[in-house]
Amino acid sequence: MLTCVSCSFNNNSNCSIEYVKLEFEYYKSIVDKGQYGYMIGTTGDSQDYRTKETIIYKRKGNTNFKLLDIRVPGENRETSFTDKHIYLINEIFTQKLSFSNSKTILYKVNLDTDELQKISELGNIYPKSVFFENDSVGYIFGRLSNYARDGGFMKTIDGGVSWDTLKLEKPIEKVKSIKKKFYFLSYKRNDKKDWIYTIDKKSNELDSLQFDLNIVDFTIGKNGDYWLLGKDTDRTVLQHYEDGKIANVKTFSKDADLSPNQLYRYNDVIVVLTSQIDKNMLGGFGGTKPEIFLSKDDGLTWDNQLVEEALYIKPVSFYEDERMTAYIGHGKVIKCSFN
Repeated sequence: MLTCVSCSFNNNSNCSIEYVKLEFEYYKSIVDKGQYGYMIGTTGDSQDYRTKETIIYKRKGNTNFKLLDIRVPGENRETSFTDKHIYLINEIFTQKLSFSNSKTILYKVNLDTDELQKISELGNIYPKSVFFENDSVGYIFGRLSNYARDGGFMKTIDGGVSWDTLKLEKPIEKVKSIKKKFYFLSYKRNDKKDWIYTIDKKSNELDSLQFDLNIVDFTIGKNGDYWLLGKDTDRTVLQHYEDGKIANVKTFSKDADLSPNQLYRYNDVIVVLTSQIDKNMLGGFGGTKPEIFLSKDDGLTWDNQLVEEALYIKPVSFYEDERMTAYIGHGKVIKCSFN
């Protein structure tokens, strides 16, 4: 049964909260594909890692999320969708309370029949992102060893059965797949993520840009321009970079109490997710409250809303310039329409 709590951004956006059957508090991803939506998480005995299984919720149209009967072995690390399948990279644990000697395995689930198939074991990669462009071609970005700067990616052209590996020897943070290129956030100093690299999907040619901002998240515009969310000393800012010029779009806070988390942009809609320190939480020990900033005119004007019901906003998914869906803790899913 759906119970809704309404909120709004000065009447510019409407949100409601759906309560889902709480199998476990950890959910890895939410994906909104328009007519269908999926939420993926992990269940199992917290005192025995070997019991961990991945669970999948599905919704159709405006219906609520429904827990599917399927159980995928292990804890989900990364997920990718094609028109016909969900591809899941899961970590399988072999010891009761130890992460050592685990296995990383690729599975796929048929979206029509819910049939589960094990595809391959992936070796020692520590995945950051996975992208399947279709049911043949896929990429996995991550660390290729225990060393943080040993970044690289693997490519398959046979649906994940076999993989070729390319070492980049750079740390890999957030990865975006935009048309014919990949973009990934990186760093050369541990305290500042200020490099964005591009990889041509056909030639594997590598290029890069360094910025002054300590970047948390970024998007790429239609003209190859960059939208950057991050910290400029204590200030939380959104910047736009094009043709060698940087412009400040919005300063969200001038102090360290606000932290940037995530950036989304589609057409003229921009959404920025942040965390605001609240010193009155937890009996005076303090905590953070999620805050959503929304622009519907490409950053000219903004509305913002503290989500009082939320412990956090993670994971989150956006569908074009229409809506946001996110898990906010305690079995609650928030849905916000931007129309």
